[in-house]
Amino acid sequence: MDFIRESEAYYSTDLKVSTVFHGDAAVLLKTFPADFFRCCITSPPYWGLRDYNAVGQIGAEDDPHEYIQRLVSIFEEVRRVLTADGTLWVNIGDSYTSGNRGYRAPDKKNPVRAMSYRAKTPKGLKPKDLVGIPWRLAFALQETGWYLRSDIIWEKGNAMPECLDPSTMVFIRTHGWISRISLGQLPLLPVFPEILGPQGWVQIKHVWRTKKPAMSLEASKVERVICSPEHRFPISSDRRRERVTEKDARDIRHEGYADYFLYCPIGRFLSPTIHTWMGHPLERALGYLLGVYAAEGGHDGERGFRIKLTIGAHEQAFAKTIRECLDNYSIEATEILDDSSLSFRVSAEWFTRTVDAFISGDVKTKALNIELLLNCPEEFRRALLEGYIDGDGSARTHGGWIAVSASRRLRDDLSTLASSLGIITSKGQRVELDKRTGNTYSSHALWTPYIQRRKTKSGMEGIYQVPPRHRHLLHETREMIDLEVEGGLFLIGDGLVTHNSVRDRPTKSHEYIFLLSKSPKYYYDYENVRESNGRNRRTVWFIPTEPFLGAHFATFLPKLVEPCVLAGSRPDDWVLDPFFGAGTVGVVCEQQRRKYVGIELNPKYVQLAVERIQNTERLLFSYDRERAQ
Repeated sequence: MDFIRESEAYYSTDLKVSTVFHGDAAVLLKTFPADFFRCCITSPPYWGLRDYNAVGQIGAEDDPHEYIQRLVSIFEEVRRVLTADGTLWVNIGDSYTSGNRGYRAPDKKNPVRAMSYRAKTPKGLKPKDLVGIPWRLAFALQETGWYLRSDIIWEKGNAMPECLDPSTMVFIRTHGWISRISLGQLPLLPVFPEILGPQGWVQIKHVWRTKKPAMSLEASKVERVICSPEHRFPISSDRRRERVTEKDARDIRHEGYADYFLYCPIGRFLSPTIHTWMGHPLERALGYLLGVYAAEGGHDGERGFRIKLTIGAHEQAFAKTIRECLDNYSIEATEILDDSSLSFRVSAEWFTRTVDAFISGDVKTKALNIELLLNCPEEFRRALLEGYIDGDGSARTHGGWIAVSASRRLRDDLSTLASSLGIITSKGQRVELDKRTGNTYSSHALWTPYIQRRKTKSGMEGIYQVPPRHRHLLHETREMIDLEVEGGLFLIGDGLVTHNSVRDRPTKSHEYIFLLSKSPKYYYDYENVRESNGRNRRTVWFIPTEPFLGAHFATFLPKLVEPCVLAGSRPDDWVLDPFFGAGTVGVVCEQQRRKYVGIELNPKYVQLAVERIQNTERLLFSYDRERAQ
């Protein structure tokens, strides 16, 4: 396999070995000899969906008719260079009109997906119309003289458009009892419960498991989400706009004219069902003591006491509040004062058991019983948060507060507790130095950001705007959960608003492969592509999508290319791909002992394809040597 750069291509029409060209297919095809290639197998860029970062790229036209005409002119040159019995196999996908949304910011994390624009709704089409690109192209090629022989449906199987990581937390309600569980637990429930949405509790209708590529999204340190790149979020475009639209996760702008996630604290949807505990009312004083314990408390039954609350010796106002709360429940406590600290030692059994019910773990593993707290009165929950902030927090200069914890789980639980009180919190982590020992330790912080003061203009009560911060693709396929809920919207994490599957049409899970021929009689080896039961191959090919770890987002699948190569060519025949991309056609041709020519406009993809093919050559060389031995 040779790699010829564009400047050399015009002098290299005498093809002897497989070659990858860097250049424009519309130009380079004119330099190739006629009647040379047995078949052409290709997947041109889809209209209006992907940005390949190359000047003159196809797919970035304002009008689909212009896009079709450019492809037709290229395939006219393809027809010239095919042998008389040659065939053309074209994989092409469809798209929807944008609804006149015009601008997308560049995506530095994933440039192959970040269109810097969106084409306006073309003349003759309406917003949300399916454009019908595959059949428009097929009919246009037919009109220019191609024989349209077959329309093959590529059924992707796992093409659910919107999926979330199974660890994503949601709020559910069963018979009035509110819980927080992960999406991965939903399929295990005997009956689907209600799930919390931005307008209240809605019914879950269906839950699916699938495997998908994944990406990570961060919403201003408020939430971090792992989802499929196609997962949709309701987005407020900026602070001046009133309209909320829906966008794929990979299209969300996080710089310049950024988009905004919608965030809905859960407090107004909670209805307390627990009002007493062990015969004592769940009032402010008890909640405050539990918050102090979460921040400053310890548990030790070997020294004659069960609970210890330790604060600074100088915190007299804090100590006074603790005494008042203890007196409110007639709890006896022994106070121990030394040079730096004041300890309250409590032995009351009911208080110890109450602490154990609501708070678990030691200093580095402390956690709140969030499920229990979500069903308690708001006054009790608010006092618990206040007690924690007084113990391990402080006021911020510009308003609000910040609190820290050695336990990440406790920090996350406090964030959920704050959301249950209508408070948005941001989360972070830093490394602290212990001046006494000289050791470092992790400190998990929670604070109230300025977002709390910014309401969205969406007209939805209690909804805030949260700007995106980072996003990046995760180079792995993982199990994901997709669900359908009544009304379409639900909350994840501590209140991030997200969307479920497409509701106004069936989920799109297929693309087309068109088989066209230059002449009425053409080469097609049906024996080579029979189905496993011996039947002639059918026109519906079930091939699940697979992720590709390179920089090219929309990679041609080897299992999709292989039957086209086997049916359309013999060993040592020449195969052409004028839109080479990541080089899948070259990889399959190497495996099936065909020669090939690939043309690619983007130099980064040329390099990616060459490296990928070279790895394939090394593997095949090793295999052949082992087989010879």
